[in-house]
Amino acid sequence: MNAQHTTHGIVHAGFIGFRRFVARKKGWCKLIRNRFVIPHDTIPSNVRRNANTHNHMRIVKQILVLLTLALLSCSNNTPKVNISEEMNVSNDTSIQLIQQYLNRTVYKNLTREVITQIPDDQLVTVVYDNICSKFPENYRKEYKTLMTLSKARQAIYIIWCVEGEVNNGGFNQFYFNSSGQYAKLAPEAFKLVGADKYAELMQRANNTYQSNKKSIIKSQDGTLEGFSESYKDNPLNELDNEFYELYKIEDLSQLQINFIRNNIDQFTDK
Repeated sequence: MNAQHTTHGIVHAGFIGFRRFVARKKGWCKLIRNRFVIPHDTIPSNVRRNANTHNHMRIVKQILVLLTLALLSCSNNTPKVNISEEMNVSNDTSIQLIQQYLNRTVYKNLTREVITQIPDDQLVTVVYDNICSKFPENYRKEYKTLMTLSKARQAIYIIWCVEGEVNNGGFNQFYFNSSGQYAKLAPEAFKLVGADKYAELMQRANNTYQSNKKSIIKSQDGTLEGFSESYKDNPLNELDNEFYELYKIEDLSQLQINFIRNNIDQFTDK
């Protein structure tokens, strides 16, 4: 799959054609809870990078379209969009695939038997869903709750957050959004699963952000325009490109799958 990314905080998931679709909608974009990003649980990392999971990719693509319209359509004059035409599938297929994804099994209690039976292309998603099921409704308590889980679970969740943000709107978006609270923990998370090159890049990103934080956040005044402005001459932009290129060198998805398989007890609920 060809990796794509957008700039200026516009929603993106790395899918061919989706960038053009979102670009036509960005005129209606507005801040929602100080966030520009589609919720991460709609964009499984293994789906983004595993070209063999065609059905899963199609499901997520269509959900992204629906969510994008929901999040970005802040005008009464927003034109109606035919999802099936945008995604080149029939309406019946669209509905079926979306329902299939939304109705996927979420294991609140994950056992060794379940993990063993889960196919590789669904494993990271299953673990991520399980972790999310432990968070309280108050999202401000997410960090504290995550810190009570095993280091292995923390790593998978943090990597998911980094991927979701950087593939969506770059490191600039990662630090701007609440995911940035995991910045200091991210290098060790990557290192724990064996993604040493990602760990090194993440540390450089942290150093770059800290060294240039004042200029980066100067225009981030809570508006879309301010956030977009913060991408200009932003030293993090170059690191975004390095992140996308790393997928060709270090198979982050497979590393996570292997890590989970080799440390099952760290992901089970006693």
